[in-house]
Amino acid sequence: ALAGLVVAAAPASAAACSGTSGVTVVVDTGSSISTKCASGDPSTAIKALSAVGFDVDYPQQYPGSVICRINGYPQSDPCVRMPPGDAYWAFFHAERGGSWVYSSSGVASYDPAPGTVVGFRFGSGQKPRVAPPEPTTTSAPAPTATTSKPKPTTSKLKSTSAPKAT
Repeated sequence: ALAGLVVAAAPASAAACSGTSGVTVVVDTGSSISTKCASGDPSTAIKALSAVGFDVDYPQQYPGSVICRINGYPQSDPCVRMPPGDAYWAFFHAERGGSWVYSSSGVASYDPAPGTVVGFRFGSGQKPRVAPPEPTTTSAPAPTATTSKPKPTTSKLKSTSAPKAT
C-alpha cells in the first residue's frame, strides 16, 4: 500500500534554531513571515538562506551577490539589473534577543556566527516585522560533590650534583 510513496527530507527545521548552533533565517515578504533554522555554520548569509530551502534568483548584472527574488517573489522584477530602491530584499542581522541591524556587508560576504539570526524583508529597506528570536536557555550540569579527600603526594629529592672524582 505504501509503494510509490516518496517522502522528501526537509532541508531545515521550520522554526528558529535552538541553543547556539545553526543560523536562524527570517524571510518577510510583507504579507507573510517564515522562520527556519540553517543547521551548522553556513559561511555566508546567502548560503544560510539557500540551506533552509529558499530558492534565490539574482539579477543578471550581479549574479550571486544581490538578491532579486526569494521563492519567485516578486514575480514582477525581471532580474536584469539592480532591484529598485523601493522594491528590494533588505538584509539584516542580529544576535538572538537583540535588535535588527541593517547589514553593511552583502549577503554573499556576510558570515553569520552560529547562534545568530539573519533577516530579509521585501520593500524599501524596512526591518523584518518580527523581532529576532529570544535566546534559548540551556541548563549547565549540576556540580557533583567530592566523596573522597585527595591524598597528599610526597616524593624524595634526588641529588642533582655530579659525583666527586677520585
